[in-house]
Amino acid sequence: NENNNNNLYYNNDLSTKAISYLCRGIIGQNIRKNSFKVNILIAGWDKINKKPRLFWLDNIGSLQEIPYGSHGNDFMFIISLLDHYNMILKKSNEHLLSKSLLSGFQSIDFNKGVEIVKEIWNNIYKRTSKQHGKCQVISIDKDGCRELNLDVLSLSS
Repeated sequence: NENNNNNLYYNNDLSTKAISYLCRGIIGQNIRKNSFKVNILIAGWDKINKKPRLFWLDNIGSLQEIPYGSHGNDFMFIISLLDHYNMILKKSNEHLLSKSLLSGFQSIDFNKGVEIVKEIWNNIYKRTSKQHGKCQVISIDKDGCRELNLDVLSLSS
């Protein structure tokens, strides 16, 4: 029914997980008709568990919750660097983190996170032949989303 769909989209405050499943359903319904060529990072603040949530959704409807993510030309390189820093943070904070898949990034503050992003961006700038202009970083916390546009020229000097 059209009215129920409108209520779902416009009148309800959906959680990040609910939005992820909604998008997955839309891709699943249309996979054979109008194949969407999209990969999506869906992020938001979980009000119940009081933590950020991040989901990866690919063009065939595969949905996975992830601790950190990246998009773009160098996303695999960025993910490998994020894995590297995550491992370092986990080792330095073993007493704070359980043996589960919790991210080491949960143990740092915002400024340390920005510092790590700058280090990753400098690594990309040094190791790839591509000329990168800007790096878009979005931070999500209980106060909302913050977008940081980091200029490569100011980072690499």
